[in-house]
Amino acid sequence: DQLLPTAHRDGGDDPSTGSTWSPGQKVVIDLVGLEGVSGPEVDLIRRYLGIIQVKRQDFNGRVLTIRGDDLQALAAILGTGVDDAPARLAEMGLLRLPATS
Repeated sequence: DQLLPTAHRDGGDDPSTGSTWSPGQKVVIDLVGLEGVSGPEVDLIRRYLGIIQVKRQDFNGRVLTIRGDDLQALAAILGTGVDDAPARLAEMGLLRLPATS
């Protein structure tokens, strides 16, 4: 009973939601989804992610994987702790689960 995943009941395996994100997993931002989001912190998030893209020369335009230091900065922008930042990003529709192989 405990070995069966519970995520299927609530649609938690949908990559567009963060409901199955767990600590230690990569935090992947949906840059396409960011275009349709509004809110007080969204402009700061856009600017910060733009800086990350320029520093990494990563312009694929669809997703951006966030590193630990970057997650700390995003948590500060969001007004949350580092551990709560992925859940907040998921609420905003910005968290994508990394593809599993």
